[in-house]
Amino acid sequence: MKTRINDSIQQHQVYPCSYTSIHIVDWKKFTSENLKVHDRVPVNPNTGKLIHSVCLRNDSAMSILVDAFGENALQYSKKKKARQCECVIYPDNYKDTDWVLFVEMKYAENEIAAFRKGNDYPNNMIEQIKQTVQFFKDKCILPQEKEVYAIVSFPNLLSAFNSTIFSIDAINDFYLDYGIIIRGTNNAEIISSDNIKLIG
Repeated sequence: MKTRINDSIQQHQVYPCSYTSIHIVDWKKFTSENLKVHDRVPVNPNTGKLIHSVCLRNDSAMSILVDAFGENALQYSKKKKARQCECVIYPDNYKDTDWVLFVEMKYAENEIAAFRKGNDYPNNMIEQIKQTVQFFKDKCILPQEKEVYAIVSFPNLLSAFNSTIFSIDAINDFYLDYGIIIRGTNNAEIISSDNIKLIG
């Protein structure tokens, strides 16, 4: 998987980790840095406040790779690019039967901002996930029939918000149409190399 990504995507950064608690933060809103991976909830150096994250529970300390995409990283050609999510995550010794998780996050300050119609965050985030997964399949990074997981995350929202974005029918339709198991959540649990649970 790592080799196939390297062959198709130039602008990306791979973070190997085996933390029992994996915290993924997009730092662009807070500093000039990009996505980073931490073993605990990080602190904003400018304010001293904790920064909320996408959190992956990893009790077995399994080695995984968090592959963060650079700006406009998914290029079909010089003129054509796919919209993209923040990162893709997968087991270090990946096999095609293992799970793959795509993550898109927005640091909206509250529920009003997250779900304001003018922002259209949920639909934009879903489209970014769809186009990223399709790029991976078009470039043969993943098999066309591969089922994948995806998280649409609002790290600053501490209460459950999946049902605000997706009905049960919408989740089922998304899976049937695109082969993507998607949830609106900030949390997941890594159970094994072929099993991951989206919490929310």
